[in-house]
Amino acid sequence: MMRHLILSPCALAAGLAFAQTAPTALERVEVSGNAERNYLATEASSATRLAAPLKETPVSVQSVDAELLRDRALRHPNALADLVAGVQPIVGYGSSTSQYFNIRGFSNAGVNYRNGFRIAEVYTPRDLANVERVEFVKGPASVLYGAAQPGGAVNTVTKQPEARDFTRLDLSWDRFDSGRVTVDANRSSGAWAGRLNLAADQGRTWIDLEKNRNALVAPVLRWQAGPDTRLTYEGEFQRTERRGWSNGLLAVPGVADLPFSTTLSEPWTWLNNTNISHRLELQQQLGAGLVFRQALLTSWAKRGMVSVSPAFSANPLADGNSLGAMGRVAYAQVRDNPTNDASQTELSGRWAAGGVSHQWLAGLELQRSVFSYSGVYNSLDSVDPRRFQPGSTPPYAIGDASGTERAGRTVALYLQDQITLGDWRLLAGLRQERVRSSSRALPASAGSASDSQTENATTARLGALYLLNPGTSVYYSFSQSFSPNLGGRAQGGSLFKAERGSQHEVGVKATLLPGLEATAALFEIRKRNVLTGDPANPTLSITNGEQRSRGAEFSLAGRLSPTLKLTANASSMDAKVTRDTDPAQLNQQLVGVARRSGNAWALWNPAPGWDLGLGAVHVGTREAAQPGLAYFKLPAYTRLDALLATRLSGWRLALNVDNLGNRKILNSLEGYAVLIESPRRWTLSAGTAF
Repeated sequence: MMRHLILSPCALAAGLAFAQTAPTALERVEVSGNAERNYLATEASSATRLAAPLKETPVSVQSVDAELLRDRALRHPNALADLVAGVQPIVGYGSSTSQYFNIRGFSNAGVNYRNGFRIAEVYTPRDLANVERVEFVKGPASVLYGAAQPGGAVNTVTKQPEARDFTRLDLSWDRFDSGRVTVDANRSSGAWAGRLNLAADQGRTWIDLEKNRNALVAPVLRWQAGPDTRLTYEGEFQRTERRGWSNGLLAVPGVADLPFSTTLSEPWTWLNNTNISHRLELQQQLGAGLVFRQALLTSWAKRGMVSVSPAFSANPLADGNSLGAMGRVAYAQVRDNPTNDASQTELSGRWAAGGVSHQWLAGLELQRSVFSYSGVYNSLDSVDPRRFQPGSTPPYAIGDASGTERAGRTVALYLQDQITLGDWRLLAGLRQERVRSSSRALPASAGSASDSQTENATTARLGALYLLNPGTSVYYSFSQSFSPNLGGRAQGGSLFKAERGSQHEVGVKATLLPGLEATAALFEIRKRNVLTGDPANPTLSITNGEQRSRGAEFSLAGRLSPTLKLTANASSMDAKVTRDTDPAQLNQQLVGVARRSGNAWALWNPAPGWDLGLGAVHVGTREAAQPGLAYFKLPAYTRLDALLATRLSGWRLALNVDNLGNRKILNSLEGYAVLIESPRRWTLSAGTAF
């Protein structure tokens, strides 16, 4: 099997840029559902691939568990950004429900992780119905996860079989006539256990013309073949359909005054997406504390669409666009198919000598990622969104289209050691990675050329943590990232050097009250070899750009009292361009990054069987478009959310209200357009277990 590549398409405008357990493996799976209580994660496996107490790990990690997902009635992964520190959502094309984030100032470029496997998927819709928790590992994570951006890694841990029988049914209905049903069924018998998650929803959104339909089937089967052998199969099958979908509005003054429902789209637009994955994992206890793990993953998506988009341009105002004359383009994407195949072979164990104990991990990872993409553009008439009446006809029939196929293969070896020496905890890791990347034009012909390059990368991580007392620790960490730069050639035909990133971080982790934990961190991340314009030839690029993010984060989670639990996060960040061939770009804030942001959510039990929840999300002003084009800023906002829930005859009945104040919230669509987020929304839900 195979491993690599970071697919980062700015698909409609810029094409694609490829960048790319426990002490035993058996425990590594079990930690998925049992470590979180009352919004508080005390262990996480994503930071080290081996379960370890967060208080003793010199890495900043935040976990959003199933309990918090339920209380907040979250349906879409992008909303996870409202529950962690230093993370903001990136709106995907067609308001994609994928996991696309800005983490500590840097986009994750559409690369996410599922049960530890790297999946380059960009806009692949994801459902939360089969998710146990989502872990945000802050800072470069290339030592364990390979080619990626330096802001951090997002690892989704799915629900696994348990040693008991249960079935849970949940129903919901929201303000926009969108209905949803989910089923979570688990059965266990002898050496076998299985779990099946089902989800289906359909309805409108707050945007004119837009209708969605979604279905998920996610089975997991586990066989305990013997006391030391476990085999697990997991599948995911999801189908998403959209009609009349919106691709946002141009970032011009006055757009924030438009109604929530404003669209530039047409009734004939559509999106069909199917994504399927299979995971097979063998875990074997070898004795003497050694554990062998072999895991295989194959994942692919097939997507097609016909859409209407704002006329994406570097500077809408300079191109004659305004609130009264927004340019539009029609776009047919006849191929948009990411595939990922991967193999992970790991050996872990423990040993101790002379008062020093080691928990070590060694792994071999192989991956192959391919992204085939082709489409065709046509211009449409400019419109005034304040008076726009849909009704145009499609400007073309879908036929041959041009595009690219980008592929990457990775072979990587990684080593990691977690060392305990008295009150000290040391973490050291090293990865040697060989990446072969290629790109060719579509449709391919017999004589078509293919750009390809092979790079070798060594990345490292070092961390030291000291336990001041059983409830408080302080730490320092250093980590590196690596991400190929593919998508063109420099002067003379040479290919681009890979982006490199590094982070320094110091922090403190403390128990404020029993069951209430806080983390504070200071960090600086630098990313080098960023593509910039070639002064000698404006049509070419060079890799001499640099970006830097420097900031502070604070997070709090747990119980304040037996009847009050909460989670709260805050961040202050300065993320800007520090080197570029264009002087206008220097010191510009990176797209979509707020200097100040924070969120909080508290749940109070005023009486047995009743829950009252109240939350707030604040995000400061952000650049709406590419650095150096400061013609428009996304306004700051503060959003309030609430919950009222009760239990009646075995059912949990809940009313969630998001955006209580009906605030107008704008987010950047990859620096080329903006999307007006949902107005006040209520969701009624009912759930029972039997």
